Amino acid sequence: MKKTLIIAAALITSISAVKAQLITGSLGVEDFGTGAGYTSSSLTLGNLNIVNSSEQGTFAALVPKLSDVTVDTTTLSGLSTSAKAEDITDFFVFSSPDFLTASGTSPENRFDFTLTSITEVSHSSLSATFTGTGTLIDTDGVYSDTASTFTLTFAGASEYSFTLAGAPVPEPTTWAAGALMLLPMSVGALRALRKKQTA
Repeated sequence: MKKTLIIAAALITSISAVKAQLITGSLGVEDFGTGAGYTSSSLTLGNLNIVNSSEQGTFAALVPKLSDVTVDTTTLSGLSTSAKAEDITDFFVFSSPDFLTASGTSPENRFDFTLTSITEVSHSSLSATFTGTGTLIDTDGVYSDTASTFTLTFAGASEYSFTLAGAPVPEPTTWAAGALMLLPMSVGALRALRKKQTA
């Protein structure tokens, strides 16, 4: 009985640990500085940006609203509707305290996003949309490196906002399905134990 319970507990702990290691959810960011712009084939972001919308998943507890996001200001050129490979570490770094909030992440600037590709989805003189992919890194080492995406939209020549998303937040039905998958193993283990005790 003890061995069965230990094995079941170890399985549940392992499954929970694997789930907990991914950075989940999303956060919204908008520019709070100058120097941003785009053309039909290039993109430049401003250095100072601020978390502006409801954080979800991992970010909800770890990234304070109104804290600062530092963005790489290198001009990305040669962009088109086909994804262009990039390799820019620390493309997004977050978060640090802002004059609007007393804190950033703990430790400060805990998360780094490495950009691996970017696509210009649409472009006009009034607006533009870009999507990017990369890896989100927890410099504190609690969470595993997580494949992530962002969607960035300009509303005007220099004002933009973007949403950065990690792994999807597991729905309650996913957790319930996982628990139900363990049920047959638990029932089988209990039956084997009862047979052993009656023998």
